[in-house]
Amino acid sequence: MDRLCHVQVFVAGRTAGDRVKLLPRSHLVATSALVIGTLSVLGMMILLQAAPITPRYIIPTAGYIIGNSMSMVGSTMQELREGILRHKGQIEAALALGATPTQAVKSYIQRAVVQGMTPWIDSIKSAGLITIPGSMTGMLMVNMRPMTAVRIQVQLLYMLLGAAALSCAISSYLGSTFLFSDHDQLVAED
Repeated sequence: MDRLCHVQVFVAGRTAGDRVKLLPRSHLVATSALVIGTLSVLGMMILLQAAPITPRYIIPTAGYIIGNSMSMVGSTMQELREGILRHKGQIEAALALGATPTQAVKSYIQRAVVQGMTPWIDSIKSAGLITIPGSMTGMLMVNMRPMTAVRIQVQLLYMLLGAAALSCAISSYLGSTFLFSDHDQLVAED
């Protein structure tokens, strides 16, 4: 079980990092963000006893979390790099006026997270009419109680959202730090 999750996170990190090859250390950033986001949410799930701690529950849940977070981390990192390149002059001006790299790119980090999360947020808006009824049908067909099926679906949605939000925030912050030299100069290139 442990090795499977390692492979899933590694492949997801490579895939998300490949979307933004020109971002320095993109694979490391994506993989780190996915590891932290996934472990945090799985740890919280285990701590709160939201599901049994067996491979039957942990492996598919980890797969859902990693898969959803992967696409959003890739989009977030891509938006971060493009936003910083589009506003390179403004960032360099802020740095010249004494801003720290974090201060100079803060709004671009926030914008990247929002853009990366937008597809998932749109999906959650319609979950009650599309996602939950579709997956509940399968649960009800195997004689699961309706309230149990609803609880599982809502838990899963919140776990996916939490992991994706955390992974996107971490990837945008880490990604932005690698865009600056040790002397706080912007090194992002077209």
